[in-house]
Amino acid sequence: MRSRLAISLLAALLLVPARPLAARRARRTPPKVKVERDRVEGGQHFRIALKEGVLHVWRPPGYRVQRAGIVLFVHGYHVTADRAWNRHHLGEQFKKSRQNALFVVVDGPSAPGEPVKFPALGKVLLLVSRHARQKLPHGHIVAIGHSAGYRTVSQWLDYRYLSHVILLDALYANEDDFHGWMTSGRHHDWHRLTLVAKDTRDHARRFMRRFRDRLVVRRDRIPEAYPELTKREKGAAFLFMDSQYGHSALVTNKKVIPVLLRRTRLRLLR
Repeated sequence: MRSRLAISLLAALLLVPARPLAARRARRTPPKVKVERDRVEGGQHFRIALKEGVLHVWRPPGYRVQRAGIVLFVHGYHVTADRAWNRHHLGEQFKKSRQNALFVVVDGPSAPGEPVKFPALGKVLLLVSRHARQKLPHGHIVAIGHSAGYRTVSQWLDYRYLSHVILLDALYANEDDFHGWMTSGRHHDWHRLTLVAKDTRDHARRFMRRFRDRLVVRRDRIPEAYPELTKREKGAAFLFMDSQYGHSALVTNKKVIPVLLRRTRLRLLR
C-alpha cells in the first residue's frame, strides 16, 4: 500500500510543469537602472531612471568636491522631474547661482493621489553616489520644494545633515514638521528656512505667528539680485518673502532660485 502511494506521489510530481529557468532568474534580478550622461551648461549631467522614479544630477563646471555641498529640488503637481529639468531650465538656473554644489532634481508626486516617491533623503544620496558614480561632498545640504514639493521635503527633515530648506509657495501643510525642525529638531540651532509665499500667503502668516518675532525676518518682495538683501536678511535663520511673481513663475522665470541659493551657506564657485 505504501509503495503504491509513493509511486502515485512521484508520478504527480513529475507531471507538475517546472517553472522556466528564465522566469526564475527574472524573479531574482532587480529592476534595471538606466543611466544617461550628457553635458548641460558646461557641466556633467546624469539622468537616472529607477523603479521609484527619475533623478537628474548636475555637476557644474569648476566643481570641487572637497568644498562642495548638495542642493536637491522637488517639483510640484502636474510636473515630473523630466519636465521640470527641461521646462524650468534648471541647469541654467543652477549655474547662475554660482554655488559649488552637486545638484539633484528629484521626482515627486505629480498628482494629489500619488505617494511620495523618494521619502528617504539618505537613500536618494546613496542612489546618486552609486549610479552617477559621484563621491558625495560633505558640505551643507539644501532642499528646495516648489508647491506640492513640500510633501517630499517634509519627509526629509529627519536627515541630520539637512541644513537649509527653501519653500517656494509650498507651505500647504505639515506646518508642525517644519516648525519642529526649526525649533526643537536635532541641531535646530543651525537650521535655516527661506519661505516664499504667493498663493500660500495666509498659511505662511499663520505659520510665522508660531515663532518669536526676533527669529523671523520679513521682506515684502524677492530681490532682483543677492546684494539687495540686507545683512540681517542674508543671515536670518528664518527669512519670509512675499512674492511679486506668480506661483509658477517662481520656478520658470529664472530669477528666484539663483538668488535664493546665494543665501545658503554653500560656497561660491571660483
